[in-house]
Amino acid sequence: MSDSNSRFSRLNNNLSNYYNINDNNGNSTIKYTNTPNKEMYTDQLNTFNNFPIHSNPIKYTTKYPIFQLVNSNDRDRTAYPNTNNFKITFQERIKNIVEIELITVRLPNKSGILDEPYLLIDINELKSNINCNSNNLYDAFAILPLKKPDKDTDGFITPELGQNNKLYKRFKIPLASLDQITISVKDMYGNLYDFGSDPGPDVDLANSKKVQVSFVFKFTIIEPEVTNSINVQYIN
Repeated sequence: MSDSNSRFSRLNNNLSNYYNINDNNGNSTIKYTNTPNKEMYTDQLNTFNNFPIHSNPIKYTTKYPIFQLVNSNDRDRTAYPNTNNFKITFQERIKNIVEIELITVRLPNKSGILDEPYLLIDINELKSNINCNSNNLYDAFAILPLKKPDKDTDGFITPELGQNNKLYKRFKIPLASLDQITISVKDMYGNLYDFGSDPGPDVDLANSKKVQVSFVFKFTIIEPEVTNSINVQYIN
């Protein structure tokens, strides 16, 4: 045992240790490890096993955004004949969601919409994002402040969703997954807002376009990354 101990000396007293090994040719190798020497040394091979600096992999978490367009034109028109209430199924399931932000909204400039103080957005798959005493806001994901469009008639309205009116929902515990979204556009009293009938693109493409609503959502998701441990050797 004393002969084995003479082959190395401890240079540090914590778990990160250097060891000096001399081979039969007189060459000296210093190895660095956090593994106790009794687990490393192999008398039979007269050498040390190649241990990593960290006995466990290093785990990191990466956040990145996914942008999802939700357009009423893509709905099932049989199940949802009107553009004020519809469901869209995503092409791919979105997983590990920590934040959902409403980036852009386009609403038809129809039915005296500018006479409304605001419109409400309900999303069935998500809980309310608003604290209010009004029962009409109980299920609302967002309040849309309306802005006058460039055109007096027709065209579309883009509600003000800038820095002062950011609409997002954060999850302390990540939402496991989401593969569909069901949206309702309502007035301040909780009634579905009437944008007019949709004749369908096969019947009247021009007028069908005029009543569609669209949304762009930003989903922030997290994914764990595992970095493999590495080995370090210093050769004298």
